[in-house]
Amino acid sequence: MKTITKLGSLITLFFAIFLLSSVESKAQDIEKRKQYLISKDWTITEVKREKLTKQEVYALDEGNTLHFSIDKKFGFKNNKNEYLAGKWVMAGKKSLLLTHGKGDGSSDTASSRFKIVKISETRIILKKLDKPKGKFVLQ
Repeated sequence: MKTITKLGSLITLFFAIFLLSSVESKAQDIEKRKQYLISKDWTITEVKREKLTKQEVYALDEGNTLHFSIDKKFGFKNNKNEYLAGKWVMAGKKSLLLTHGKGDGSSDTASSRFKIVKISETRIILKKLDKPKGKFVLQ
């Protein structure tokens, strides 16, 4: 009976250590992704518009520039030299939320949700989850 109890406590201990190590590695992975995001100014190089017919006031087009800062703010400059700023949140490994003004002069805010398909030092692929949907490649 004592050996079964000892075996059960050893299994519980190993399981707890495994859970702690996986949580720690996930946190490190999210921090690594954030470092990639803030490492440089990103230029949109490709836009896939299968379902994308009309975009918001600020259109994410090829040649536009996005900058993410360490204090969770982002800046966006499009080809018409219009500038938009807001806040970004990385909610998990695969989710990016951008909150910004609507761009029509009102004080209303809007948000855009993206799925991070791939992120590395040189390339980010984002899939827009809100309507209008689309896929964006940043380099």
